[in-house]
Amino acid sequence: MYQFPTLDELKGFFSKKEGKSLLNNFTQFGVYQVISYLAPLITIPYLLRYIGVAKFGIISFAMALIYYFQIIVEYGFGITGIQMIAQSKNDSRKQSEIVSNVLIIQVLLFGICFLLLGILFLLIPKINNHKLIYLLYYGYVLANILLFTWFYVGVEKVKYVNIISAVSKLFYILLIIIFIKNEGDFVLVPIFYSGTTFLAGIISIIILRKKFTLRFLKPSREILKNYLKGGWHIFVSNIAMNLYRNTNIIILGFFASDASVGIYSAGEKVVKAIQSTLSPITQTLYPFISRKKIEEPDKSIRYVSKMIRIMGLIGSIISILLFIFAAKIAYLLNGSDNPSMVLVIRITSFVILFGVLNFCIGIIFMTNYDMKKEFLKGVIIVGIFNVLICIVLCHLFIEIGAAVAFLISEFILLLILFYFINRNRIKWSPKAIKQ
Repeated sequence: MYQFPTLDELKGFFSKKEGKSLLNNFTQFGVYQVISYLAPLITIPYLLRYIGVAKFGIISFAMALIYYFQIIVEYGFGITGIQMIAQSKNDSRKQSEIVSNVLIIQVLLFGICFLLLGILFLLIPKINNHKLIYLLYYGYVLANILLFTWFYVGVEKVKYVNIISAVSKLFYILLIIIFIKNEGDFVLVPIFYSGTTFLAGIISIIILRKKFTLRFLKPSREILKNYLKGGWHIFVSNIAMNLYRNTNIIILGFFASDASVGIYSAGEKVVKAIQSTLSPITQTLYPFISRKKIEEPDKSIRYVSKMIRIMGLIGSIISILLFIFAAKIAYLLNGSDNPSMVLVIRITSFVILFGVLNFCIGIIFMTNYDMKKEFLKGVIIVGIFNVLICIVLCHLFIEIGAAVAFLISEFILLLILFYFINRNRIKWSPKAIKQ
């Protein structure tokens, strides 16, 4: 039976060396994450008032589509790259190999995705009508490659990328407030979004060259194949996960007006922004658990258990508060008590609880303990289920249907993951971990 941790348990854990280390890394993540959290909470209300709900729906639809390309280009290295770097922390040559291979693969995938975007322009009029918006947002995909966030997380030196990312976020907010004054200025939003991130990426490369003893190693075809193979399950799971976490906006866009997309997107983005405040914790925990599995295999499961209980408690509190104050949040966003937006926020509020548990169980636990295939199966099942149910619900209830589909999918994924970890206890038993 699931149990929340007591206050004494929390104090005891964070007073130990491991807890202090986690707290330090969390603090480094936290500064950037606070700014990331504030960015949408500042820009969304501002954009809704100045460019309107319909234009906000257009740029939200474009961002959701481009995010697919970002996932393809990232190719799961946001998880497997962290794991590889964390497990070769004192081997600069191995780290150079990892960085070189990941960079080559991501650049190749970037080129392929650019061609795919061009094909979409030819096939889908809705996308072609605003192709400049999509091209400008596509610049963010390249900028994300240059950030090398996964490397900094893996070596547990996130302060570098967090500082430059935080500054770029503040710069983005400032540009929005200064230059966005009417509906026609909506085209500037993707320029500012991609441009500030690209600048952060350039600075990240400079820091990478000065602070770390890395050099580019010419990869062989065999090594590239091994890296592609190693990241495959996470890559596919990320694509499948995107089918229920980001596809709803795209599906809704084909069934409803730009205004309806804007209403749903605004509510969903606020929920995700609040959920992102937990990222400093989850991103800190991933390399920590990866390392502890190697260093202290007997104790690692205990760390995982504490992690899930703590995150469950935090997620529950945030979800309940968001549900209670949904009307006030909607008013701050749109300047009115829009019933649809309030309902979207309330429905999706518990996505925070289910989502953080799914990340802890699926990504941090299952991928570290030889259950990548099981995690992949669960995400694929839920991804396909979400697409089907979202089509039906969007047709019947428009933006409310998209929100319901999102919530149901997160909950079903949690049930499936619990089923898989209970079924595969032998893979994370003390004997299996020692081997």
